[in-house]
Amino acid sequence: PRNLQSFETEFLQYIGFGCPGLKLGPNSKPSIRGATDVSCTPNSLTVTIRTQKPMNGLIYAQQYSEDSKCVQVASNEKRETTLTLFEGTCGLQKTPSVNGDGYNWNVTVMLQFHPLVITKVDQGLDINCFTPARVSQAEIGRSTI
Repeated sequence: PRNLQSFETEFLQYIGFGCPGLKLGPNSKPSIRGATDVSCTPNSLTVTIRTQKPMNGLIYAQQYSEDSKCVQVASNEKRETTLTLFEGTCGLQKTPSVNGDGYNWNVTVMLQFHPLVITKVDQGLDINCFTPARVSQAEIGRSTI
């Protein structure tokens, strides 16, 4: 290919956003992400991501792609992949709510649509979740990573 746009167009034909059979044009945009579910418990956060076609790639906590506790491999078999992160791991932040009625969980999750190659179509999702719980006065204003 003569230039970057030509290279990307040619290259994307082979990786197909990690979805076999997905045909891409020269101005393709990633539109494979479907509904995303988020739930949390007092000790963890779970995110379930659905795609239009089975995905061949990775879902991981940002900056923790090398930590097996923080990565879920999507291997062309399902259109749904779930990643659960636990308190004290993978950059998962737990912050007591200001009014003391529970905890806010925050983490950025990356969708990498090819198992080896990072492309411009990969997506980052800022995930937030609230779990009701009693919070002591000493904990209010404190956060954990």
